[in-house]
Amino acid sequence: MIANNWGSFKELDKTKHKKLHTKVKLGLPSALRGIIWTRLSKSIDAVIPGKYNELLQQRTANTNSNLCPIEKDSPRAFPYHPFFLNEGQTKLQNVLLAYANRNPELGYMSGMHLITAILLFNMDEENAFWMLDTLMKDYQIEGFFLGNREILINAMKQLSHYLENNIPELWEHFVQIGIETIHFAISWFLTLYSYIGDSGSFTMRVLDVFLYEGPSILFRVATAILKHSKAKLLTADFSEVLQHFHSLNETLTPDTILSIAYKLPKTPIIERFYSSDVELQLIMSKK
Repeated sequence: MIANNWGSFKELDKTKHKKLHTKVKLGLPSALRGIIWTRLSKSIDAVIPGKYNELLQQRTANTNSNLCPIEKDSPRAFPYHPFFLNEGQTKLQNVLLAYANRNPELGYMSGMHLITAILLFNMDEENAFWMLDTLMKDYQIEGFFLGNREILINAMKQLSHYLENNIPELWEHFVQIGIETIHFAISWFLTLYSYIGDSGSFTMRVLDVFLYEGPSILFRVATAILKHSKAKLLTADFSEVLQHFHSLNETLTPDTILSIAYKLPKTPIIERFYSSDVELQLIMSKK
């Protein structure tokens, strides 16, 4: 039934399927999520036969420096998820090490383990590796980790601008008590919201849309989370706001937050990420 409802999902093309966006927003079927992700992102087209195993066996001067933090972080990725009761840890470490070998300039950075775990919940090792590689390159997630993380810092500026225009009362309160987007949203963007909940379901729903429409959903979800708690946050002081964000859990359901996010506008300021601060300031100055 699921396959029939999705028709020729193996040939998904987000520019041609008029009903695809609606289906994506409602949430992809679990049984097909992985294969649909690989086609929406086109990571399936990036696969080089044999390359993953080659990278997995590769040992370089940086191997140990990457392996130590990978082994440290991997047990922290959704520790209660059934996937990690058997060979999940080994698979997660394999994908992360192979990626570090493929991208030695970046290597492994904390936060990648959570994104990769989400991918592995939905596909095999090799497809998860190529999907991670595609997210990093084609969806600019690599820029969240590289060097001085200018893309991530600029994303926080974009979010501030967006919040000011869409929930001005709450944003004014944040300014008054000294709360900035870097205090709560960096971990959301860096891990594609993997820190919310302990099953990965929130991130899966966000990724469904992110792979279709790109960065705008990350900004709208952040804004939706604030709108959902607006009344409470308006009376909170600095420490209470931080405590609120630290305690977000499974009660923050994807259906609730995404229903709010979909009603928020997709404005030019959130349509893409910016590596150039000059370019960002130019777009922010436009009315």
